[in-house]
Amino acid sequence: MPSDFKPVAAITCDEWLANSVAADLTGSFAEHRWEGDFAAAIDKLNAPSEGQRLDQNSCGTASLAPIPDLWLIDAHGRALRPSYPVDDCGFLKIGGLREIEKLVQVDRIEHYVRHTPDSLQQLMGCSTRRVTPKIGNQRL
Repeated sequence: MPSDFKPVAAITCDEWLANSVAADLTGSFAEHRWEGDFAAAIDKLNAPSEGQRLDQNSCGTASLAPIPDLWLIDAHGRALRPSYPVDDCGFLKIGGLREIEKLVQVDRIEHYVRHTPDSLQQLMGCSTRRVTPKIGNQRL
């Protein structure tokens, strides 16, 4: 993080849309605003990455756990999207994000997204198209 950038707020966004979808095919996700003392978070975000482990086969399997989007905002309104240091297996070290999530959440905004039938099928695993059964004379 640049030395002249002093965050006064952070914005995180939920990593997934909500599991419920309204009849008009809208879903939602939340944007969170955090404020407080960012010293611990900055220390962890600025930590050096570790060197690559010699035996990469001894690393665990990568998790597919999503990480919320993170933006830091300074007093001048400038925004910065920090990167995370990595461990010796190449996994993100998200301690800085966890420190931010310990701060005071001062705002939460719900955003709504309208799904297409195809995106809804991808998200929920079911189609919005009705399938009408056909009567036949064959046995199952």
